[in-house]
Amino acid sequence: MIITFKDVGLGDSIIIEWLDDNNNCKLGVIDCCLYKHSNPVLEHIRRHRINEISFLIISHAHEDHYSGLEELLQYCINSNTIIHNFYHPFRDNLLISILNGDKKSYSKKSKLQSLIRTIYEVCNNTIIKNPVSPITKNTKGLTLNKVTFLEFISPHHDDFLKVVKAQSKNYSRGDSVDYNWIASIIKIFSKDWYILLTSDATKKHFSRLKEEQKEIDLNKLLILNQIPHHGSKHNHFVKFWQLLKKGDGCPSIVSVGENKKYRLPDSEVIESFINLGYEVFSTNYVNGLRDYFETTQTLEKENISSLLDLISTTSDEPKSNPKDNNLKYNGDKIFKLDITKNRFVFIDNQSSLKS
Repeated sequence: MIITFKDVGLGDSIIIEWLDDNNNCKLGVIDCCLYKHSNPVLEHIRRHRINEISFLIISHAHEDHYSGLEELLQYCINSNTIIHNFYHPFRDNLLISILNGDKKSYSKKSKLQSLIRTIYEVCNNTIIKNPVSPITKNTKGLTLNKVTFLEFISPHHDDFLKVVKAQSKNYSRGDSVDYNWIASIIKIFSKDWYILLTSDATKKHFSRLKEEQKEIDLNKLLILNQIPHHGSKHNHFVKFWQLLKKGDGCPSIVSVGENKKYRLPDSEVIESFINLGYEVFSTNYVNGLRDYFETTQTLEKENISSLLDLISTTSDEPKSNPKDNNLKYNGDKIFKLDITKNRFVFIDNQSSLKS
């Protein structure tokens, strides 16, 4: 299995590739975001001449997770690319609330209306085999192969109803509602391990998972996770991440880019994951990630200077600046499953899929 977190700035686009029981390569997509006038997910599909997508999941109704979706769907229609399972949040009352109640510009609303028309078109087209909406923890998961499975562990159906009710209540005021309330948390798992892809899930989602402890097997190893909501402190529930039994050097990936308004990730989130023993990776060396390492390096230099004042022996130099480590903190993040060690290994290019 190979998991690729595409560099789409402050947004999400994840590609998952694996072998089925007949040793055929399969591909799934979680979120599809435009970036710098390109569509990285679609480019990947074109480049590798993919004619079947096992699953396409849009985690929730925020533009930085679906901005490239319409272009991808139109390509699938025109090229007759089959989508076996299409999970999305654009349905019924939620559609009406998004279009009418949200503070969107006319241009953005027009684009969203066009996207919705395309969704209806593909769902009535033979290229979509199994359209599913909305996504909740009761949504039936998928069998990827005889030992690997995918399931949705959040949101609850009550979260979905909460958004619809809140949006109708706020409609007259024109207030917007936080669609992160219905952001998906996806678990991919096998007998001994699991990974968590958390999109923009809120603290409430993680608090509930911690309290219920039904969806997380604490005897299994967490071997890869996505840092929620691009590393926002408002979505970081540290008690949940403390609870988990994780593999050595468990990769924690944050998808971020330059954004003056949000300035994500927050440095305290990066510090928290590192202190808990996770190995942090990023699609861009920006904002709180840069602040954390630059502050840490300054402290290291001060400590070394103080030691040199006290002793005459040489001391180790501080670690190299992370901004020079382009592979770990800039660009696409690609991880390959080592099934012999139950861990994901970071790779710097997409080699052929062998496990």
